[in-house]
Amino acid sequence: MTTSPSYQNDYIDDEMTTACANLICRTNNDIDQENHHSSKNKNKKTIQWLITITTITVGLIGIISFTSSVSTTSTSVAYLAGEEKGQDVQEQQEGRVFLHIADTHADPYYNYEHYFEPADKIVRDPNLYSKGKIPSKECGLYSESVESLVGHWKETENPGQTCPCGHYGANPPYAVLESLVYEIQKQEPEFILWGGDFTSHYEPGMAIGDTCRTAKISAMSTVTILGNAATAKPIQNLFVWGNNDVIPKKQPLDQDWLEEFGTHLVQENWLCQEEYNTTWIRGGYYRRNLGDGLCVINLNSNSWTVGQINKVHHNNQLVWLQNNAFHDDPSCKEYLVNAHVPIGWLESGKGHHVWTNLQKAVAHEYCDMYRHVLDRHHLKIIAELYGHINKADVRLMGKGVTRAEDDENNEVDGTEEEDGIFDSEEDIETNFGKDPVSMSSKGDVIGDLDENIGQDAQIVSFTVAGISRRGNNDPQFQRIILEPDPLKKGIQDIDVYSMKGNDCGKHGFTFAYSFRDLFTPDFDNGINVQSVLDFVNNDKEQKERIEKYLALSSMIYTKKDLKSESFIDRVRNDQTGCERI
Repeated sequence: MTTSPSYQNDYIDDEMTTACANLICRTNNDIDQENHHSSKNKNKKTIQWLITITTITVGLIGIISFTSSVSTTSTSVAYLAGEEKGQDVQEQQEGRVFLHIADTHADPYYNYEHYFEPADKIVRDPNLYSKGKIPSKECGLYSESVESLVGHWKETENPGQTCPCGHYGANPPYAVLESLVYEIQKQEPEFILWGGDFTSHYEPGMAIGDTCRTAKISAMSTVTILGNAATAKPIQNLFVWGNNDVIPKKQPLDQDWLEEFGTHLVQENWLCQEEYNTTWIRGGYYRRNLGDGLCVINLNSNSWTVGQINKVHHNNQLVWLQNNAFHDDPSCKEYLVNAHVPIGWLESGKGHHVWTNLQKAVAHEYCDMYRHVLDRHHLKIIAELYGHINKADVRLMGKGVTRAEDDENNEVDGTEEEDGIFDSEEDIETNFGKDPVSMSSKGDVIGDLDENIGQDAQIVSFTVAGISRRGNNDPQFQRIILEPDPLKKGIQDIDVYSMKGNDCGKHGFTFAYSFRDLFTPDFDNGINVQSVLDFVNNDKEQKERIEKYLALSSMIYTKKDLKSESFIDRVRNDQTGCERI
């Protein structure tokens, strides 16, 4: 670990195990051995059971004792804190629990005196602003290494006294990462799906030709800080690339940066060496087997992001997704799909809104290729999870492919398919139409909302509002509880935790709402294909609710305040910026 001891001691319990210290890549041999040991254990338990039965001499007492010992094999996960959900007693929830977090955008050079000065949503000295072809004038203190920045970020940032974890409408200071670490330790999830965008906007090094390494150091430092969440059981962290993680921005993802960042993920136990060697190095994508039939496909959405498509990475990823992702590991029975930019949200599916901000940000011809492959495997996908739009929404995706079309053995045969999916890298490169890279590169706009009822859909898909406040939202993440019954294939509930007002530190994040309670009655029995279909068709009740909670905020401000000189002046004087309603 590159973290300095002084930083770790700020909030890590010495008695706890560092989160990812024991990350293990699960190979087919590992899984076979686990199945073998499981079978042996079952046989051993059977023998013990027979012995116990033969030695019972006291009927009722013996039976009760035996039943008690056997019942310990069942599993359950409790909610974090009953009082946070307005309950006196903790509610027991079965199923695997994980967190979904995206768009941290934390800025180690956050300075309230420069609120919205270099650009909207950025709180940083203009001398540390790097965009387009104009490099920053300075690189920033302690930006020479991850160890240096992680050890000194409390000196480089200045959020002020009023809003220690950041102000309305802006990317946050690093202090929000520390609060997030505390909360992760409380939650103790099995794994975390990180939806990308760890880099703050236009940090030094983001412009073409800018020699500062600040943006890269900041992205890697974010990994190091968040990876220090310590729990009794190690947490598996699964990261995917965001559009702002590409440095320089609005250029194809550079191979050297892909490898450097991937190497750091390996060092911090976020990425297995095997994942790095086999697929990450070919385009920043990978699959991880989490055991018990659950696998996660992690995609690099820069392969369908305008201006940032590395064609080699795109070709490699698409061929892998079609030929290998759903086929190589027979122990994978159900999948989660993790990516940054939503796949096909503007063109297809069913939901209450049209996300027009994706119009110019997404290379739709490329995106359609990935949409097609996922649609073919809809019966095995529990959900698609995304970030990017800084809003929390739910849609049904897919084109209603039938079970017959979802063919496990439909692998490449060396020919181009008539629907636009190609069977080899050469087919993709030579046969595909107009290159979307030439399209408009204007993106990162929070879109307008409108009604959209699309075609038949088969896959649950949802986004998480970001840790950054740039969407005028409170920093928030999702706590997701999967259905324990594989026959039900779905999600029991999604709990949202948020940072309200000027909250910060160890208790910065608290419970906000659950999908099941908020969107009753449609999610009363879980979140699955049928219940989401009911949800999107229940326009009368649910549209108003989701509009209210898309960018949930506890603050008194609106977009008009962000254009008010008096408001901006008061923020720069440390007088306001995080007042609650």
